[in-house]
Amino acid sequence: MGTGGYFSRGAVFSAGAIEAELSKRTWLTGSLSWSYSTRHDDLSAALGFHRGRVDAGGGVTRAVGSRMAVYGSVGRTISARDDNSASFIFAAGVSFGLEHPIR
Repeated sequence: MGTGGYFSRGAVFSAGAIEAELSKRTWLTGSLSWSYSTRHDDLSAALGFHRGRVDAGGGVTRAVGSRMAVYGSVGRTISARDDNSASFIFAAGVSFGLEHPIR
């Protein structure tokens, strides 16, 4: 899967992910994202912030019912590092599926 876009404050981004089924109820996901500021900012440059960055991540999802799953993922910035980089990203949660009958 993939996505891309533009933020009106002057940034472009793209991201992609790949998912692999480990079992009928468990999946692994790997992701890579890229962002770039299209505008030069003197303050950010003076602070040594890079205009672009690349982040990578991986996670696991486990279905715990017919309409519920739990997930966890980790990641970090893999491009040039600065004070705005992510040295460690962690996310975890629960996903619920809701069904609405179509009439």
